[in-house]
This record gives sequence, C-alpha cells and structure tokens, in this order.
Amino acid sequence: MSETETPIRGFKLALLTFALALGTFIQILDTSIATVAIPTIAGNLAVSTSDGTWIITSFSASNAIVLPLTGWLSSQLGRTRLFIISTIGFSLTSWLCGIAWNLPSLVLFRTLQGAVAGTLIPLSQTLLLMNYPKNRQSFALAIWTMVVVTAPVLGPVLGGWITYDYGWEWIFYINIPLGFLSAYLTWFILKGRDSERKKLPIDYFALVLLILSVSSLQIALDKGNQWDWFRSTKVNILFVTFIISTTCFLVWNRLSKAPVIDFKLFKNLNFVLGTVLVTIGFVLYFGGTVLMPLWVQNSLGYTPLLAGLAVMSIGIGPVITSIPVSRWMEKYDLRTLVTISFLIFAATFYWYTDLNTEVDFWGIAIPRFWQGFAISIFFLPLVKLSLFDLPKEELASGSGVFNFIRILFGGGIGTSLSITFYNRRAVLFHSNIAESIDAMRPEFISWTRHLKSLGFSKMEAIELLNDSVNQQSETIALINYFWLSALLFILSSPLIWLCKKVKAA
Repeated sequence: MSETETPIRGFKLALLTFALALGTFIQILDTSIATVAIPTIAGNLAVSTSDGTWIITSFSASNAIVLPLTGWLSSQLGRTRLFIISTIGFSLTSWLCGIAWNLPSLVLFRTLQGAVAGTLIPLSQTLLLMNYPKNRQSFALAIWTMVVVTAPVLGPVLGGWITYDYGWEWIFYINIPLGFLSAYLTWFILKGRDSERKKLPIDYFALVLLILSVSSLQIALDKGNQWDWFRSTKVNILFVTFIISTTCFLVWNRLSKAPVIDFKLFKNLNFVLGTVLVTIGFVLYFGGTVLMPLWVQNSLGYTPLLAGLAVMSIGIGPVITSIPVSRWMEKYDLRTLVTISFLIFAATFYWYTDLNTEVDFWGIAIPRFWQGFAISIFFLPLVKLSLFDLPKEELASGSGVFNFIRILFGGGIGTSLSITFYNRRAVLFHSNIAESIDAMRPEFISWTRHLKSLGFSKMEAIELLNDSVNQQSETIALINYFWLSALLFILSSPLIWLCKKVKAA
C-alpha cells in the first residue's frame, strides 16, 4: 500500500509519538545501560573485565554497519513494516542476551541485537516527520530529541540500580515488554499507511567492504587502549584493514550502479555541514559524559550510582526546553540557535576548568544542568537544518547516513579518542608530578615521618602519596580536556553560517 499524504492528528498522533519514542528510547538506553554492568557480567561469566567490554564493542559495530542501510531496507520492506520488525527483533535478541550462558554467546546475541536495532533511530525520526503536519514537525523533532538526549543519561543510573538489585540479566529483559508495546502501537496506528515497497538492488561487495571498514575501526578504537595501540600487532592489522577496505569502498561504491550509501546526499551543503557540526558536538559532549563519571569514581570515591546521579542533571534541560525550542525554530534563524548552543557548551566546559578534588556534588551537577540547555538547542536545529530540503524518497536514507556518521564518529570514535587523550595526559602529568616530588626529597622524607608519627606505616604513607598524585594527574588531564572542548566549540561555531538560511516553518 502507498503511504497517505494526510497527516495524523489528535490522540492517535500522541499515541504514535509515544510508540516511536519508546522504540527509540529502549535502543539508545541499551547502548549505555550495559556499561556499568560490565564488571558484574564479567564476574558472573568468569571472564576479565577487559574481555567483558566486547559486550559494548559487538553491539556498537553491528549497529553502526546497519545504520546507512536504512534507506535500502526501507525500500525493500516499507518504513513502518521495517520499524515493527526491528523493534520485535530487538526485543527477542534482548531475551537471548538475558539467557546467554557464556561470553561468546552473549557477544553473538549482542551483535544480533545491535544489527536489528540499527534502523530504529533514523526510522523513528522519519516516521514522525512523515506523519506530523508540516507546521508541527519541529514539535515532533523536539520530542524525538528529548528522548535521544535523556536516554544515554538515564542508562548508567538504571543499569547500576537494576544490576545491583535484580541481576544483570534484567537490563536486557526490561526491553521485551516495552519493545512489543512499541511495535503493536505502531502497527495499530500506521497499518495501511506504509511507504511503497520497491525491490531496489544493492551492491553486496560494497556492503562487505563497509562491514570490514566499520567493524575493524570500531574494534581498533574500543580495544586500542587495552592493547597498547600501535605497539600491538592486532591494532596495526585492524587499522591497515580499515584503510584498505575504506579506500576500496569509497571507489567501488562511487562507481556502483546500486550503491550502499548514496553519495548524492553530500552534494547538499546543509546536509554536509550539519552532519559535520553535529559530529563535532557529539565527540566533545560524549567525551565529557564518559570522562566525568570515570573521574568522580576514581578521584572522589563516588559509587557508580552516585556518579550517575551527579551527571544526570544534564537531562533536565532538554525536558524543559525541547518544546519551547520547537517554537523558537519557527521564529528565528536556525543558525543563530546553533551558535548560541555552541557558546553555551563552550561556557560550561570552561566552567569545569576550575575543577579540583575538593569539589562537591553540586559543583559537578550544576554545570551539567546548564549544559542540558545547550543540548536541546544544539541537536534539534541541526537535525532540521541537515534534512529539511532532502526529497521525501531520500529522507530515510539521509537520516540513516546522518545518524551513522553521528553515532560512529561522535559516539564510538569520539569516546575512544577522549579516553585516550585523558589517559595519556594523566600519565604525562603523573610523571611530571613524580619528578617534582623526587626533586623535593627532604620534604618528602619529612612528610612520611609525620605520617608515621600518626600511626601510618612507611608503605601506607607511600600509597597515600601515590593516590594523591593519581588524583591530581587525572584532575589536570580532565581540565585539559575541558579547555580543549571549550576552544573547539568556539572555533567551529562560525561554520554554521556557511549553511543556507532555514526556518522550520
């Protein structure tokens, strides 16, 4: 059946919004919720914590591979049908993850889960835009943005609570009823409104090259720090595979009559610049989101739950401002809104450059709260600016490529680079501080004697000093990251003014 042009209104539209948002929410939530459960899962399955990170790597790699195929899969099955199949598949693979009996089985099921979930983010976005009235599309994107932003924030908190109170299996089991509810409501409302199905060809050799490219890069970045980067033969092989497969893919896909990724999308300047800017923003934003909980646990002694609560305040801003932002988009130049968001990001990251090991809970939570306002103003206008003038038949494909680049580079690559920067700077500062202490040897001896007079042994005194050095070096490394982030947000903000002027209305 062909998709009707008549938008949905009233209660059915609200119900559809809930259904699509729910499908998106559980997929994004699952990306982050498993992170805090890795030590528990690894212990229960009798493997090391470093091996347990394959749970994250396998999901991320397969999820990223499927994202750019959204347009082709939608033409084969129809947008609505594909969303329903993906949501049900996600629920079933979540059940398989919950019953996994060892690490290889869990990694296999997580790979399948990531693959079937790959289309959910772009399809939910596309289906909202296709079924909302034109003058309400900004509102639809506001709801979608609120879900996309708050789900990763809630993930670590929910993951810690569920794992501690109920067991790690339940971080997967909770997806089952929610996924089936989302699929049923979507089918109930959109049956008879699916897009036209077209049996379009696809270049399978190009698809194999894409799989090799994305998976080798994702694994190299996720495991690079653990394997000591380019000192490791495995990392070198993975990067060589990535370079060769990516080069071959770009050439082959460009000449193919049935390309996996339609390069015509990149002739649209707004699409290119919007994708670049949203990727830069996500690289810096997600890097800070990963590093801050790590730092407060290592340097301040926070529990995983308390660390999650400290950074969770960033989710308040999008809930408050997403709807007003949708109205502002109809009144003001989108480029102005994006510029404001970049300046708020720069200001909040600069705020954090005054961090020290004496900071309290609110000293961490309040800047994150204000950063939440930047997120809602940043993401929603960039989505609209990037996709606003794509032809309807290219919308699913464009959304897939947009989110593919955002998630792969903004999430996977950005997170790995941020952690590497943090670790390397911490090691450098640790060495510098240790040299300074060695240069003050008489003072150090006097300090250890003072601790011994308080009842500490010499070994305990040295351990206290080492802990203090670690805290200071990690704090300085984190401050360096925040300085760099603030600077990059300021430097990249003028790029938005190269885009065409757009108003959501």
